[in-house]
Amino acid sequence: MENDLSSVRSNKNGFLDLDYLLEWMKPALKNTKIFRMYNYGEPFLHKGLEEFCRKINSINDKVEIGISSNGTSFGTNERIERIINSKIYSIIVSLHGGTAETVCKYMGPKFQFDKAVDNISRLMAIKRKLGAKYPLVNLKSVLFKWNDSDEEIDSFADLAKRLNVDAYHFVPTGGKIGTKRYPSGSNEWKQFVAQGLSEVNFSGHDNIEEAIAILDD
Repeated sequence: MENDLSSVRSNKNGFLDLDYLLEWMKPALKNTKIFRMYNYGEPFLHKGLEEFCRKINSINDKVEIGISSNGTSFGTNERIERIINSKIYSIIVSLHGGTAETVCKYMGPKFQFDKAVDNISRLMAIKRKLGAKYPLVNLKSVLFKWNDSDEEIDSFADLAKRLNVDAYHFVPTGGKIGTKRYPSGSNEWKQFVAQGLSEVNFSGHDNIEEAIAILDD
């Protein structure tokens, strides 16, 4: 289907009816291993997200729920606690750089970089306070032609360390704005991967690399 169909992206009010969706999913949920909420919107804008995830887990507690987010819509500390308690397995936060100047080149000039950083910081702090292992929080940077230098890569890695996330990783992209230094499939990218620079795990969870690979394939 075409990528820009409005009927694919949303219904009339812009939010999915999660009760209806859950009923539709139920026959398949018991045999579902991974459930991903990626693309076509920001999942955390939906106020029913945590309860939806909790209900999925109540049907099948083996489902690994993965969410992709830009990090700006986690909300209050109380909501962050609900997010942590909703049995979400992993949250990939796409920032694509270590500074607002770099990130906004792709995310747009209105992107609230400081808000995203604050939200991630609070999420990690509350995780520690609650002694929670999940969700695994993984910072993601797509490599473009403006953020693939050593300086930009180090800046992103430093931000991930300061935020105390569980992991961070890089993904090359192509086209006119894609990385020229580390094209996908190139020897340069393969060497970057072989050096252990493409995926860095701070968390001590043995299976996070596998989760990252599955969620980003």
